[in-house]
Amino acid sequence: MKSANDIWGELGALPEDEVMHVMTKLFATYEDQLQKDPKSEAALSFFRNLANAIEQTSQCNLNRR
Repeated sequence: MKSANDIWGELGALPEDEVMHVMTKLFATYEDQLQKDPKSEAALSFFRNLANAIEQTSQCNLNRR
């Protein structure tokens, strides 16, 4: 398995449109996992973290305006 640093570097090297594709694929993977097991801690954690990241980014963007 690749290290978090390696993956971070690969993500940073992707063009913006491919980053969105990766995010969509990741979302769909965890969405499928949650449909198969509504108590999947990994999937629930992913969506909690994603919601927090979206909220923090939105707040940061509001504060810049």
